[in-house]
Amino acid sequence: LPPPAERSAQVAERVAAALGERAHSIEHVGSTAVPDLWAKPLIDVDLVVDDSVDEDAWLPDLEAAGFVLTRREPDWQEHRLLRGTAPRTLCAPCRLD
Repeated sequence: LPPPAERSAQVAERVAAALGERAHSIEHVGSTAVPDLWAKPLIDVDLVVDDSVDEDAWLPDLEAAGFVLTRREPDWQEHRLLRGTAPRTLCAPCRLD
């Protein structure tokens, strides 16, 4: 596998290409974001959009980019979770506050 930084850059590029300016922030987080820390081969990404509840504004484009919505938690800060592949990714969109 390529190093985590390289894989996270691939994910960030894919998300940025899909959402453009609607992606206010794309951050590599979790254990793979810490250099030299043992981690599973899964890239965690926090994504900031205007409003995670307004899925029509961002979800179709992320689905077209290969992400799949796997969790919707309206009772926990409107949390959403998407999975991606190549590289394996967990992407968590949250709203701009």
